[in-house]
Amino acid sequence: MTVEKLKEEVCATIESMKDELLKVSRTIHANPELAFKETKAAALLTETVEKAGLPVERGVYGLDTAFESE
Repeated sequence: MTVEKLKEEVCATIESMKDELLKVSRTIHANPELAFKETKAAALLTETVEKAGLPVERGVYGLDTAFESE
């Protein structure tokens, strides 16, 4: 796969998720949390990533709100 083709696929995927991504962004913006205590934001983000079919590891790197996905 060429880099250009990969860019096109990424852009198409983002566009197809536009409404959900905007909803997540607006929800986080409307519910500010203190640094390293972003429990609601972390929960919303990890649920969204899992809903997209990716595995999520929570509480990584010594932070309760950190997560990792590949």
